[in-house]
This record gives sequence, structure tokens and C-alpha cells, in this order.
Amino acid sequence: MELRTGTAQAAGVRPEVTSLLRRRAEAWVTDGRNPSIVLLAARGGVTFFHEAFGVSSPEGDSPALTIDALFPLASLTKPFTATAVMILVEEGKLGLNRPVQEYLPEFVGEDKEQVMVHHLLTHTSGVSDDEFEKVLESLKEGLKSVDVPKPDETQTLRIARILALTYNGALLFEPGSQMSYSDLGIYLAGEIVRRISGQSLANFYRERIYEPLGMDSSFMIVPEDQQNRVVSRPDDAPGAIYHDVEWMEHPSPSGGMYSTAEDVARFGQMLLNGGNYGDQRILSPAAVAAMTRNQIPGISAKMLDVVFPEASWGLGLSVGHPFKGRVYGEALPTPDYFSHGGYGGVEMWVDPENKIVGAYFSVALDIDEIDFTRHHCDLFMNMVTSAAQTDGVEVVAEERSNRDAEVSEVQVQPLRTGSPEEAGADPARVDNLIQTARSWVDEGTHPALVILAARKGIVFLHEAFGEGEGDSDLTVDALFPLASITKPITATAIMVLAERGLLGLSRPVRDYISEFEGENKEKVLVRNLLTHTSGLTDERLYETAEQSGIKVDPTAPLEAFAALMGDYEQLLRLTISVPLSSAPNSVMTYSDANFNLLGEIVRRVSGMSLPQFAHENIFEPLGLQNTVIAPTKPMRSRVVERPTTAPAYDLLEAALTSAAPSGSAGGFGTAMDMAIFGQMFLNRGAYGDARILSPASTDAMTRNQIPGIPADLGDESWPEAGWGFGWSIHEAKKSPAWNELLPSPGSYDHGGSGGVFLLVDPALDLVACFFSVQASMNDRGLPNSNTDLFINAVLGSITEV
Repeated sequence: MELRTGTAQAAGVRPEVTSLLRRRAEAWVTDGRNPSIVLLAARGGVTFFHEAFGVSSPEGDSPALTIDALFPLASLTKPFTATAVMILVEEGKLGLNRPVQEYLPEFVGEDKEQVMVHHLLTHTSGVSDDEFEKVLESLKEGLKSVDVPKPDETQTLRIARILALTYNGALLFEPGSQMSYSDLGIYLAGEIVRRISGQSLANFYRERIYEPLGMDSSFMIVPEDQQNRVVSRPDDAPGAIYHDVEWMEHPSPSGGMYSTAEDVARFGQMLLNGGNYGDQRILSPAAVAAMTRNQIPGISAKMLDVVFPEASWGLGLSVGHPFKGRVYGEALPTPDYFSHGGYGGVEMWVDPENKIVGAYFSVALDIDEIDFTRHHCDLFMNMVTSAAQTDGVEVVAEERSNRDAEVSEVQVQPLRTGSPEEAGADPARVDNLIQTARSWVDEGTHPALVILAARKGIVFLHEAFGEGEGDSDLTVDALFPLASITKPITATAIMVLAERGLLGLSRPVRDYISEFEGENKEKVLVRNLLTHTSGLTDERLYETAEQSGIKVDPTAPLEAFAALMGDYEQLLRLTISVPLSSAPNSVMTYSDANFNLLGEIVRRVSGMSLPQFAHENIFEPLGLQNTVIAPTKPMRSRVVERPTTAPAYDLLEAALTSAAPSGSAGGFGTAMDMAIFGQMFLNRGAYGDARILSPASTDAMTRNQIPGIPADLGDESWPEAGWGFGWSIHEAKKSPAWNELLPSPGSYDHGGSGGVFLLVDPALDLVACFFSVQASMNDRGLPNSNTDLFINAVLGSITEV
């Protein structure tokens, strides 16, 4: 398959994405951070967006940028060097598991005999850029002080000197024990290619990669007559060195390439194709598979001065989300996507599941010390990925990670009422469940209860028990406080904004709430709020409130939250100012504070209150006529009554009477409305004629985003949590108190104080709601809920799997 130009429809993406991308890119240029941008996006071999924005030079009379502008690739050169290595591996001329010394005998020193070729490509060799810089600084004339024999025509004197220093440098760590991103390791890999092939890197890359792929605008040494095509940037901008003629003639295997977005997209499409492009084969599928899967699982990583517990790197490419932390962050592309960026503002990524190739080429003027290649690239990736066309009935892999994929059709029809038999459930067992639920009300465990179960889009159980308004019986349209089920709604609002390119999940919270200041708070990302890994805790919030003279009891969290809910602006100010209790990404601590901040981010980014935004973008499109955040007075009268002694009474009453726009607990709705909300997720973002989210977003929300991170919930803790973006994820290793064994791995749910619960089980195509008023607490301080019994009984009624 070769890339061809086509429409968004031909590429299978929503047509409105092109105008959205254009508007966002124009805004990015206007805001001054990226004066020059070229964007390219292709899906299924069809390039549906390829445009340039801004200027080609910082000079005042500079012409407009064009799509054929040459950009320095910087570190995006590294995948090309890795490809050159793999070409020689396939020819039997080079072994990945052979010592580097076998090809570069000058590479000697302690432990260097343990450095294998594959260590160079995964940055696990121990070769240190830091040590190189120290030695270089000690030389009076820098590189010119390094005495080396005159190289032949296949090598430059500058690179020969760099290599000489690298050969003699000490290793930073034992090879294979950790990852430390290294330019010099790739210099060694490039030198191996040069020696084995007998060609200069410029010639080898041109003959074996560029020409077969039709990359006519790619160079390791930019010809003099092409140098005017190189996009310019201010002299003080990051990457300004790349505009020096000396650098344009410096064929660095680590960062010396110049190319266009279109040429690099051809390279990405070759990898997506499994190594071929048109009638040209560059690599075998086996080689591409090795390059694009994680080769270093469980190994810690160091990027500049930041250490991460685990990396994910292939042979020359970052794989998935390569660092469990800030660098390269979390975005919407699927977990098996691979990518590489380059200093100064360039990025290429390939998403095999969605068949997407993207290139973000920019001049970046504001480079963060760590997250130095993204800028608006994360927003671009999210918009492109979320635009994948999914109208009508689509064949998809229903499986999440760690299970064999099973292909099924996703139904986007609205829920309808039907019999248990139609839904593949045993009517006798369903009837038994109804009688059991009635007994819970008769016994006083639940003064009011509505239960609902739907499978394959068929509501086969929907009953109400207990007393309603006055002396009447409770009806199925009774309005309940959603409490913490509000959180998945708020998370959905965040994802809507992410799909529109208005916020980034990997961006610091401070980008959107500037006054969010304090120790380590600059490291708190939006995704940390969604996964409760920000370091914010409600306990610390209530302690801060008490210290501020507000009458709250930090030892009674529900009552403390209720006391603060009455003055929501004050609650937000306290939440923004509260110190962190732990380092971001170190532990999951369930916290209302996280989602109240997310609600505020929605308000500031969208210009609408969270209640208004949710109504216009979630509730109204889904037809949720009985769901609201911050209920109006007419709706308040419909809310089911509960005894003043019931668990969470103060909190739920405060949420009702204050009409606080809380992103953590301000919602009210019916069981049917929440079943529709759950069905939308089961449909991967669609319901009826409405599409709320893309499959990419719902997939990201409903898979575990924090593997390996421990969890803390009050007096209980677990060695590893299972949490997505706003949802609790059922996984075999995770056993929180509220998780039952019967829901399938990959199921997700959320509960709420006072007795509400929503479960979605994709493997069984099931949505279940348990909406109740609970009467008491158990000895662990949790409500006496029969949610577990209800869920097990619903799952036990399913006879057709």
C-alpha cells in the first residue's frame, strides 16, 4: 500500500475533522508557540490532511510556509538508523545479540564487552551522553582537540572525533539494567552500519531507504541547492543549530536528517505495512514487529534528569506510552502505537489498530525541559485518532488487553424493552432476583430501590420497590443522587474537549488552572486527576479547611464534604491550594478533589459551566431527560427521599440543596438514564444517532491506565490498582472491596455514596444499574449494600454467552 491523497470520507474519518484541524493549527500559530507548522494525517493509506501554517522564517517579510519545507528531524533520525541496522541484520551481516566490540574493536573499557548491538537501539547500553559532555567541556578546543586519523570518504572528521570520545567513555550502568536515552549509542549503531556496508550513511540511507520509498526530499547531507528549503527559526530558539550549514552537512545517525512531513509519512506507512511500500520491500514483517514491540519490559528509565519506574522501547522506536510519567505522556492512540520525536518540534507516530500515520512538523519556541517534543502534537494526535469513522454497525475487537480478541458487531440502536429470553437470560432466575430485591426493601435494608439490567441492547429487568412521593409506590423514573457516578460523566466531558483539541490529557493541570501552585504540583497532569494519581487527597483538603477556620471534621469525610459543598467557590479555592500528600503517579488515592478540579477545567476551557456543558454535549444528545448536574428547584422535588440517618445523607442533601456544580458528586439521574450512558460506552461512544465520544476515547477511559501503581482507599490498600479515565476497571489481579468475581475481566463500573451503582460488562454485552437508598453502614464504614448480590444474580441469570 502506498499513500495517496483523498478525502476524509475515503480515509474513513469524520469529515468535520479537517476544518477542526485547520482551526486549531491556525490558533497554535497565532498563540506564538509554533510560528511554523506542517500537519499530515493518513488513515488506511489515504492522506486526508496535509497543510502548512505560519511562515518559513522569523523575518518580517517571510513568505508563507509550504508543505514541501524541509525540517531538521533531530532525534527522529534514530528510527532510520535502526532501520539501516535491521536491513543488515536481515542480510546476515550483523547480529543484534553480538557484542558491539565485534564490530567496533576500539570500544573498550569496563563492562563494555557486555554491550550488545540491541542495547544501542533500546538505549540500555550504559553509554552516557552526560559523560561525553563532561569530557568535551574539559577540552580546551572542544572536539578539535581530539586527535584522530583522517577518515576516508565515507566518514566525516567531526563524527570520527565524536566516536573517538565515545569509545573511551565510561558506561553509566551495567548494560541491560536500565534505559537512559542516549544519542551516542545511536552514533555507535550508525558507525556499525558504515563499517559493515562500506558506504557512508548518506549513501546507504539514500539507496536502501529514501529512493525505494520515493523520499525525494530526505537528506543526511543537505545539498547546497536545497538548503534554502530548510525552515528557519530565531537564533535563540530550540534547535537553531540545525540551520547552520555545518550541521546540514553533518550526517549524524542520531540527529542529522532533514526531510518533509510527506516523506516521513511514507516511512511510517512502510512500517505500518509491515516493511513494504508499494512494490518495494525495505524490511520483513518480522523485523518491523521486533522494532515496534517493547524490548525492555520491567526496566526503569531515565530521561534527562527524570527517572521513571518503567520504560517501553522497541528497536529505535518508542512503543505505546514509553514512560509511565510525563515524557510523551498518555494520549488517545492505542497502546500498541509507536512513535519518535525530535528536538525542536517534530513527531511521527503510527497507530496500527487504527491504521493511522501522522506527522507533526513544527518550529517550537517554548520547549519544556522534559516534554520537549509534544507541544500541540498531543492535541493533534487526539483529534486525528478520535476522528476514525464509526457510524452504523462496525466490526471491532471487543477485547481489551490480556485476552484473546473476539470480533463482534457493536449495536448503536437505542435500548428497548424486551423479555429475558430475548436478552439471553433465564426468566425464572430473573423472577427470583425480583423477589429477592423486594425482600431487601421489606427488610428495611433499602427503603427505596430501582434495579435495571440490559443485554444486547434489550432491557430485560427494570423494577422499582419501596415508597415514593407521599403514599405512592416508588416508580422506575425516580430521581436519585448519582453521587460519585458523576465522575465518569465529568471524565466524559474532559474527553470531549480532548477530542476537539482544546486540552491535553498529558498537559499539566497548571496549564488550565494557573493558580494550581505548590511543591510538585507542576508535575500533576490532567490524566492524574482522571486516575486519582495526582497526590491530592480529601483528607488533606479537610485538614486544610479546618486550619483555615472552617468548621469541618476531617475524620468524617462525608460530613466534611457536605459542609464544604454549600460554598462551592470556597471549596474550589481550597482544593486548588491544598498541598499534595504524595508524589504524582506514585499511588492511587480516591479523591473527590480530583474531579472537582476537572469540573473547573471544563468550565475554563469550554467557557461553560460543567452542568451546561454536560447537558449540551452528553445528556441532550443521548436523550437523558432526567439527568442533571446541579438540579433546578422543580427537579429537586422528584428526588427520592431518604431517612436523615441514612449513610451520606448530609452530603447528598447538600448536593441537592446547594445545586453545586460538583464534578465529583453533583449529578442526579434515573437508572434508565444511566443505563443509556453505560450503553453508550458499551457501543464505544455511540447511541442511536448520537456519537458522544470516539472508540479511541472510550477505549482509553475503560482500560487500566495505571498498571503497577498501588491503591489506597481509607483504611484499605492494594498492591496494584485498576483504574481508567473515570472508571474502576475489573482485572484479575485487582480485588478492591467492591469488586465481585463474576464480572468479566475488562468490565468497568462506578458506585456512589448512598447506594447507587453502574456496571458495564463488554464481554457479556451487559449494563446493570442498582439505584437505592441505603439504611445503614457496616463495620468497615461502608454502606450495607446488596450491590454485590444483585450483580452476581444478574450475571447468574445469563444463559447465553
